[in-house]
Amino acid sequence: MSECVLAIDLGTGGPKVALVGASGHTLAWRSRAVATNFTGADGIGAEQDPEEMWQAIVAATREVLAAVAPVPPIAAVAVTSQYMSTVPVAADGTPTGPCILWMDTRGAAHNLTLLNDESFMLFIERQ
Repeated sequence: MSECVLAIDLGTGGPKVALVGASGHTLAWRSRAVATNFTGADGIGAEQDPEEMWQAIVAATREVLAAVAPVPPIAAVAVTSQYMSTVPVAADGTPTGPCILWMDTRGAAHNLTLLNDESFMLFIERQ
């Protein structure tokens, strides 16, 4: 039996998990929803519960593995996540608050205060 890859994509709507064979054929896949909470009076904050995110990943992974019998040897686990989303964690790695999503715009006004001729050119240089 050839090896496979367990692929996990934690997108904004929730994780998508797949078991992919060496040939590139998807052996099984599942997805789970994760709720997004829009916060503040104007709804510009966007957060998710890290525990709900983790439980969705675990559930989808278990479903994928249960759908394939026997499970081929897993050679690698590939993981990707939401662009620019941040989970604050304690020294032991446990979440200390909600995941602040990439679409959260509460800091937008402060970001503009950091932009000037010098910082803009530095940004262009490093691209």
